[in-house]
Amino acid sequence: MQNEALVIHVTGCQIGTIKSDLLYYGKQSSKIGSSHLTEALACSLGFSKHASLKATFVDKTSAHFTEFREEAFWIRLSELLGVSVSQLRQRFAISLPQIVSQAAGVRDLRKTSPLPPRVSDQLDRLFAVMAEHGVARYFFKVGRTPMGVSTVGLGGSFRMEDGRMRPAFQEEARRGWSKASWNAVTADDILQDHFPEAHNFNSWASEASWVIPLDVEVRTVVFSAEQGLIVEHGEIDGCEMSILHQRKGQLAHLRNADARKLKEKSPQPV
Repeated sequence: MQNEALVIHVTGCQIGTIKSDLLYYGKQSSKIGSSHLTEALACSLGFSKHASLKATFVDKTSAHFTEFREEAFWIRLSELLGVSVSQLRQRFAISLPQIVSQAAGVRDLRKTSPLPPRVSDQLDRLFAVMAEHGVARYFFKVGRTPMGVSTVGLGGSFRMEDGRMRPAFQEEARRGWSKASWNAVTADDILQDHFPEAHNFNSWASEASWVIPLDVEVRTVVFSAEQGLIVEHGEIDGCEMSILHQRKGQLAHLRNADARKLKEKSPQPV
């Protein structure tokens, strides 16, 4: 799990916070130059150069999905400094995943609250179907107030909302339908046609909500094509989202599927 990627949804402001923390610890504990740290951070977020990272996040308030890999940070920093990764880890004693997660406002619970292997396998298949067929997300509104009590009693209520399609896969609505409604129906049809385990959604949403402490409000359980199984909740240590599961290569699969679909839609030269 240590070297596993984490897909996060971050703004330029949040990346600025990560940079500031890295520079602070770099000055305090290891005297590592800022240019080396920012280049290594860019690499850990999937960019070849810091300049590419800056170009993507020109608008500080716009958020983008990106894949964070801790090991890529250490390998790139090792290359820049000519020092082994093991030496760097000793010299620069930081918890980079914690710095990144805290800045992004998300808790990564995949290691501390692992799902049963059978459920993880089914979720992997769900997210593969969502990526390939253009679904953005399915989600449940949760009525669990602090201490797990709601108008329907202990445990709260769970209501599945309309699914949503990604822009590349959205189609014009049929007559008598709004575009949003038509795409919601399309997302639901994909679920029924390609994922027979859909009857497990309610139980998965319920189980996911109970990972959150009872004194915290649970708002939404989301099955996200980009980020996996997440729970949106009241503030816990500065975070309002917890990630329970992500499929390996999830973001790359989605982007490849979107690119193929856009190419299909583009006018072909005669």
